[in-house]
Amino acid sequence: MRKIYPCSLIRIIGIIILSVVFGISPLLIIVLSVIEQKSVICLLFAVILEIIFLVEFACALKKKIVFNTDCIYVPTDKTFLLRKIQYEVKAYYKDISNIKIIISNRNSKNKSEFGMLTPMPYLMIEQNNSKKELINLFYYSKKQCYKIIDDLKYMAELQGNKLNVPSGKELIDDMIHNKNSRRLN
Repeated sequence: MRKIYPCSLIRIIGIIILSVVFGISPLLIIVLSVIEQKSVICLLFAVILEIIFLVEFACALKKKIVFNTDCIYVPTDKTFLLRKIQYEVKAYYKDISNIKIIISNRNSKNKSEFGMLTPMPYLMIEQNNSKKELINLFYYSKKQCYKIIDDLKYMAELQGNKLNVPSGKELIDDMIHNKNSRRLN
């Protein structure tokens, strides 16, 4: 079993902003409120913000893609306030018929979310039973996306399922240049 955790510039900047706004600011309010023995309401508000930060931060660190011996597994996003984008995906390597990269502003269940405007890349895994599973790749670096696709092809091949799919680099580069990617709406 191998796990891949997101490591992209977008994710790092997001965690830094989350840390500064919801981590350090409430902590400063707590320290100042205790030192100056001022408003209990400010102290309570800061403590609530700090708890929300810690929960969201812990949830953000749990994003991952797991390559088991027989299937690829992605757990549901765990979140307290923020919306879920990735729902649970479990696709067996022997059942995969095709792999594509798509762009969508929907969640991984292909459902529209209120206020979700940012188009994101998804790895679409088509299965023999015509079922399609979507894995959000937004928080993964380009090199990680290459590796995820190549590892998926390799693991399927180990299970006796030879996929006639371009390499991860070719799929991602085609998506970036909009040659073969499509919108899923």
